[in-house]
Amino acid sequence: MLHLVLLLSTFGAPIDAKAPVTPLPQLVAEGKVDTQVVTTGEVKTVCQEKGCWMAVEAKGTGVRVMFANYGFFVPKDVKGKTATLSGKLVKKELSAAESQHFLADEGKSPAEVAKVKGSTVVYQFVADGVAFN
Repeated sequence: MLHLVLLLSTFGAPIDAKAPVTPLPQLVAEGKVDTQVVTTGEVKTVCQEKGCWMAVEAKGTGVRVMFANYGFFVPKDVKGKTATLSGKLVKKELSAAESQHFLADEGKSPAEVAKVKGSTVVYQFVADGVAFN
């Protein structure tokens, strides 16, 4: 039964349990982009449309997590859980329209969404595997 529970809480590719974990704040501070890593964080928000992205945070550092090749989604009720992520940090310029889309997916009001103007440069994590504890 324990094996089944673990299977149900993993999405995308399996995560190597022996891989070293790089703390999310270190990953972002070093700007360690395009390198395959494993990291962890608390889920702060999840796309409420499909579960096609989530935002995670660890010790005050947060990133939006996208899923490689749009290949899998996560449950919409994982807010507050700890996520273990396997994938790569990327630096991306988000247009105002993309930022507005993400806010709408979070369930923000049209007035809040409309406040977003201009593009921003952000770090995102592109996960090929996600597991929840």
